[in-house]
Amino acid sequence: MTVGSYFMKLCYRVIHVCPPELEDIGKQVAQKCQGLPLDLLVVAGHLSKIERTQESWKDVDKSVSKVVANESDKCLGVLAMSYNYLPNHLKPCFLYTGIFPEDSDVNVERLINLWVSEGFLWEELVGRDYLEDLVSRKLIMVRNRRFNGEWKTCGVHDLVRDLILREAEQEKFLLVTKDLSAKMHHVRRYSFHSNIHQNDLLESSSIDVTRTMHFFRGLGSKQVPLLACFKLLGVLSVVQYGFEDFPLVITKLVHLRYLQLRSCDDPHGYNSPTIHETVWQMKHLRHLKLRQSISLPKNPSNKLQNLEGLSCLRLSSCTFELFSAIPNLKMLILRGSQKECQGDQKMFKHLNSLTCLKRLEQ
Repeated sequence: MTVGSYFMKLCYRVIHVCPPELEDIGKQVAQKCQGLPLDLLVVAGHLSKIERTQESWKDVDKSVSKVVANESDKCLGVLAMSYNYLPNHLKPCFLYTGIFPEDSDVNVERLINLWVSEGFLWEELVGRDYLEDLVSRKLIMVRNRRFNGEWKTCGVHDLVRDLILREAEQEKFLLVTKDLSAKMHHVRRYSFHSNIHQNDLLESSSIDVTRTMHFFRGLGSKQVPLLACFKLLGVLSVVQYGFEDFPLVITKLVHLRYLQLRSCDDPHGYNSPTIHETVWQMKHLRHLKLRQSISLPKNPSNKLQNLEGLSCLRLSSCTFELFSAIPNLKMLILRGSQKECQGDQKMFKHLNSLTCLKRLEQ
């Protein structure tokens, strides 16, 4: 492929229109990307975000030249350059996508909820702007859309993920591991991608540092009590751990802002696990996500002022008193049939006022 072809691809895919005074610089940048489609896309995504001036583009050209001259893996080097150019507010959001297993279709809503829970930003609407910026830079890809065109899932290219894992570990931002026995490296966030056996032990030497733990292949019953050691956890996600009785130890993690678990429903659909009443002391909790239904304890002893997302709540546990204790709820997923609910009209009026309400039939 000729230099001109590289340049046309660079312009067409992202920039669309290149001022004549920048064509020579653009051709140099395109040639140094050596025709690698991912590099062309990512560099073009960056060029589309900066001023269209000779000074700005020459700066990018110098950076690409330095990468080509010094990096053994030129593709990864160009991607790293684009990462370094990111605004500071986007860097943690981008690196955080590394928590998910390779080739994952990541739910957009879940990702943004996690960004907010981690403190990278204050509200979900800002998160959508951040995600849109990363997509326009070609660092994150939209995978699936809803029927109305809204983004449903997203993901990253394998090479981009390699960059994320490298940078995240170097900065002690995140450690992704498939070996639970590996010594924990005093980083704030861990993502475990392996099957965890009953005799495996969580390393507790970093309890004062760890704020986030994701388990994508489950967690054994022997490990659950060990979570009590990590008293400062703000995010806990155990995707494949099923329980019949909600683990009391988890309600003692009072700093949690995001909690995702999987409960075990009664096969007949009449009884769901009830969270212990100490859940009302988890005042920082912002999102509580359970894949099956759960009941919240009646007679709330406190208000969960920060709780905005709740799923799945058993319809039979709904009362106006309960919803009065979670006054800022915006998203709710209910499970069960209408006959289970003994609530009054005041409660139904409150439910209808929620930003997003979804009811799953039993």
